[in-house]
Order: sequence, then C-alpha cells, then structure tokens
Amino acid sequence: MGILATISSVQSASYVWDNQEGLREVSNCKVVEMSSNPFLISKYTGRDNKAVETLRNSAKVGQSNLPIGSLIRYEEGGRNVSGYKYIYVIGVNKSAAPGYSRYLSRRNDKNYLFHRSILNIDDYAIELTEDVSPSWDESLKGMNLVPVLRPTYQKVECEDEVSMQGRDYLLFNGYRDGKSPIAIGVSIEETGIFKNIKTKKVSSLTGVQNVLAAELSHGELSDDVVETEEDIQEEVTEEITEEITEEITEEITEEVEEETEVIEINQEETQDPPAGEQRVETAGIENVICHPTTDLVVRNEELDEVLFTAARHEPVKIFQSWEGEIIEKQKEGSSVVYIKVQFSDREEKDQEIGWVSKKYVVEAANCPVLDQNIRDNPATKISGLDDEKCCDFPTVREPTHPYTGNGANQRRFRAGRKGGRLHAACDLYRYKGEGVRSVAPGKVIDRDHFYQGTSQITVKHDGGFVVRYGEIINNRKANMWVGKPSRMGEVIGYIGVVNSGCCRPMLHFELFRGNLRGPLTKVYRNMRGKFGRRDDLMNPTDYLVKWQNEVF
Repeated sequence: MGILATISSVQSASYVWDNQEGLREVSNCKVVEMSSNPFLISKYTGRDNKAVETLRNSAKVGQSNLPIGSLIRYEEGGRNVSGYKYIYVIGVNKSAAPGYSRYLSRRNDKNYLFHRSILNIDDYAIELTEDVSPSWDESLKGMNLVPVLRPTYQKVECEDEVSMQGRDYLLFNGYRDGKSPIAIGVSIEETGIFKNIKTKKVSSLTGVQNVLAAELSHGELSDDVVETEEDIQEEVTEEITEEITEEITEEITEEVEEETEVIEINQEETQDPPAGEQRVETAGIENVICHPTTDLVVRNEELDEVLFTAARHEPVKIFQSWEGEIIEKQKEGSSVVYIKVQFSDREEKDQEIGWVSKKYVVEAANCPVLDQNIRDNPATKISGLDDEKCCDFPTVREPTHPYTGNGANQRRFRAGRKGGRLHAACDLYRYKGEGVRSVAPGKVIDRDHFYQGTSQITVKHDGGFVVRYGEIINNRKANMWVGKPSRMGEVIGYIGVVNSGCCRPMLHFELFRGNLRGPLTKVYRNMRGKFGRRDDLMNPTDYLVKWQNEVF
C-alpha cells in the first residue's frame, strides 16, 4: 500500500512522539515542506570497510567508537575543529559493530566526528528493536521508520498543539509487517523513540514507497527554501521570494543564542535628546558586522521581514535612545537581542537602516579576517581547468548528499541509468530556487530545454573547457542569454526539480574538454555502456571535490 493513500486517510489525526507520553495522537494537522532534515547518519571514511568511526575530543584524540549507521545530529557549543563537526549521538546502530565490546559510543554522547563521515538520512530506514512506548496500545518493536521526502523533507504542523509550537516534527512513515504504515512526527528535541535501533538501507525493505506525503488536513503544501543568494535578480517570482524570506527567518532564529544585555549609553557623548528622539552612535569606537559566514540578514522592526543583507566587516552605527533601542525575542527559553543600526556608508538609501542581532555587532578590532578563498577573490581571467585560480564551486553551499565515493549512488558520474546508459554528470543536491554559480569566467553559448520541465545553460569558460549546468528552473533567466559573458561566481540560473517528482532538487553538472564542436548530446540506437554525450566529455568529480575543499 502506498504512503500517499495511508496518510490522506487520516486527515483528522496523526501521531507525534513525546519522550514522556510515547506516541501521542494529534489532530487538526497538516504536512508542509521542510527546508532540511536535522537527523543524520554516521559512516566510516577511509580505505577499509570498518564497522566504526572514531569520535574524538577537541584535540582530535579518539574517545569512543561510533558504529556506522548510527543516528546523529549536529550539536551547538562545540569548538571550531578543522575537518570535524561537533555531533550528538541520538541512537547507536546495534547491527553495525557486533565484534566491538569496549569503548563503544552511547546515546547522548557529544564529540567530534570527521566531516566526511556524516550522511543525510534519506536512503536509510530505522528499525525500532525494542518497545519504547509502554503507554501505546500497539507494539513499536520491529517497526521501520522511513523519512518522508520527494522532492523535499516533510514535517507535521498541528494548529491546536501548543507543545509543538516552535519545533519541527520531521514526518516518518512507520512500517510494520502486514500492517498499513502510519504517519509519525519526531522532533529533534525529543528522540527517545530511537533509544534502541538498527539502521538499514531503504532499498533493502519491501513494500516501501518513499513518496510525497499528502496533507493531514485540506490545504496546499507550503514551499520552504533554505539559504538565499545575494545576487538573486529582481525578476524572481513572488512565490520564491516568500520562500526565501521564510527560511531566513527560521535559520537566523535557530542559529543565534543571545545573552540578554542592555546597551549602555555613554551619557558623556551628547546631551539628552528630546523625548522620543533617537541618536546614532558616532563617537570613538568603530563597530562592524562580524558574522561567522559572509552575510547577515537585516530585519524590519517587527522582525518578521528580511529587508536586506549586510556583509562581514561592513561598518555600522548603533541607534540609541534613552529608552534603549533594543528588542528581545524569546524562543524556547533562549533570548535573542536585536538592535537598530545604520549602514551610513551605503549608497542604497533604502537599505540603510534595520535591526540585526546584537551578537554580531562588535568593535572592528575584535572581528577577525576570514581566510581568503576563491569566493572572496574571484578571478577575472584564467588559463583553464588547471589554473591555480580556477574555480568557484557551482552551488552556494556544499551539496547535501555525496556525489562521489560511498553513498553517492545514482548521483555519481558513470552511474548506471535505464537501458544501460551511463550518467554523464555529477548531481549536486541542494534546494529549489538557490543560485547556480558560474565556476569561472566565460561566455554563454547555449540555453534551452533540458529534461522533464527543466532547462540548461551552457558556458564556454576561459581556457576552452565547457560546462553544461542542467536541471535549472526554466522560467527564471537570471538575466543571461547566449553570447553574454559570465563572471566567476556570478549567478547564472536557479536550481530546479524535474516535474516527474522522481528526484530531489539538484544541479546536474556536466564537464567537457571543449576541443570538439557540435551538440553536447549524442543519441545512439543502442545506448548501453554509452554516455550519450560528445566525445570530449570529462569526469568532473575530482575538479568538483578540489573546488569544494577550497571554497567551503
């Protein structure tokens, strides 16, 4: 039985997990798209097929052995350890390391895991190996939980449930032998359901269709898009603009943990202003925006709208009044303090004043300079693929799924396709509507329909190599046309998703040497063992890995 039919049949009820109550029935719920999935899977990175990966402390000294396939999430509060991510162990995979008896990681452990040893949960099912819900009238033992996705993750929102507000409940389908699947929402804040688990590939299960969930109540699915690109053009559609704004609001709220400090006003600087008037800090110390990434969002006074973004090290002046120009926002016990600022050096007067998180306004001397990379200093001219100044990475952030090595599956170059054809690209999974960057200076030589409702744009880059950027949104031109030059790092399109619903949003990246002429696509009577591409096709994997390591 398909998931779609099952979920749509329980429009008035579903279940969410509660650590104290077990599976709790909820009502008046709907399913909406979720920008990202907080649940992750561990793997081993190396030449050997080991059953565990080492968890290390901040000095990179091994502390415990985490079985591969364990369920984890990113954890706040860790140090910046090069090459490693600070993680929290949600559930240890009991089937992965039967031969290990000592120094095994445990649920609730926090430590550092090699960043290449972290996978998305998409291709995995989680088997519940013991009863963890005595208050529920049916046993959970043996149930397989499969995250609902296609083309993006899904979460459950219930209007009448106060305890669920402010949390994302990722939607899983629970499969039991001989029974119809049920819809279960699980929050990253309450994960007791995963105390005793085994993980396995979804492909190993029978009768599982990981398809898009229907809503639990009547209405339309919402679209969330993560992370904006500052170069998005004004012609972006109203729908995409709203998606981007919603995601930024969610992202900045989740990222920031603020101490609640009141801005002290130096009463010696000026005399008291008239009642209700504001003044801008002008004397002495220079303040700048200091954000851990390159950009910081600037909001309106209600904090519900993003006005524009501010660059790291951009000078800023603080609005102050005797009543204190601050807004404190509470979220799940944490306080986020916003202050009103002015970007007086800006030419754009409509992007001069707004509210930012106080945490990211510091004295200029206390804001370190980020390591310079290609994205900070894009080249205006290169000699080719082997030029040390080549190249930028074609997506705005790292791909969410591997495209090489273990776990790459159908995303890798040369993967098998229907009829025996070989995959001629690397598929870089990101999010619908995100910008696609030109990897190097060049000129657009083609733009046309590509595949299942998506488009492609082809660029001949300096030195002669050619890149076809496929599966982009066909109705968003990014102000590019055949013959127009493209700058390194410039947004030349936006990530789309095929209309068959088979796959997640992605950039389909093809690379050609550029020493031949003619169409890039070739059709043979028998496609078995062939790429269906011009003979100067290249494997882009090693180049993409190199650029990714240099940029991110």
